[in-house]
Amino acid sequence: MIANLCGMLLAQMSKNGYNEALAAETRDMLERLRALNPANKKYYSYAMMLVRLQRP
Repeated sequence: MIANLCGMLLAQMSKNGYNEALAAETRDMLERLRALNPANKKYYSYAMMLVRLQRP
């Protein structure tokens, strides 16, 4: 469920542009996801997507 919410926030930022508030929320959720399930495959792809969105 956390992974799905991260995906939705990343999709919104991809569509509407980078938003620091949403990015901070996404980072917090990604850290929680990693703590709960370090083997989650979506964690790494979402973390990389967030980094790409931060670039101008």
